[in-house]
Amino acid sequence: MMQHMVLRRRGVLVALVTATAFLLAALVQRALLSGLSLLGIAPFPGAGDYLPIVLADAWNTSLTGVIPFAAGVFLSLWQIAPIAAELRLAHVVTRVLLAAAAGALAVIAVGVVVVLVAAALRLGQDGSAAAQFAELGRDGLGVLLRSATTFVGVLPTLVLAGVLQWMWLMSRERSFPVEGMLDL
Repeated sequence: MMQHMVLRRRGVLVALVTATAFLLAALVQRALLSGLSLLGIAPFPGAGDYLPIVLADAWNTSLTGVIPFAAGVFLSLWQIAPIAAELRLAHVVTRVLLAAAAGALAVIAVGVVVVLVAAALRLGQDGSAAAQFAELGRDGLGVLLRSATTFVGVLPTLVLAGVLQWMWLMSRERSFPVEGMLDL
């Protein structure tokens, strides 16, 4: 019964709009950063050789960083700690930080799956088990670093999205209470 109530919790549209707006802003930010890095190497000979590398990095960072982060933010703002008009600004920021932590955990979860699949694909290759285990550890550390850099890089954008959502909700009247797992 409790699980049925959780999935029927209201506020999915507001959380989805906020997470989508955040995702679009983060993807635009990532594209601009990739463009700036290309401009930095453009004057040098052979700069065109770096274009596929920069584009692949931007794609990889989006798929294993920003997109899972936005999914974690959405789930947190919908199920765990939704933002409501009656909250104070400090509570809104705290809930946004909780959503950011959920996003960071989603990045770690996706990264662990990617690392384990890559390690499984490398099992048949030449090399010692110790070298493959060391590479698995390095890749795992890379997942943690990607999660941390995504968290730090997008946190200001996410706080802005949460505060804008709160301000929008304050100007609207709701006929139902907004509550998440944190409020129960």
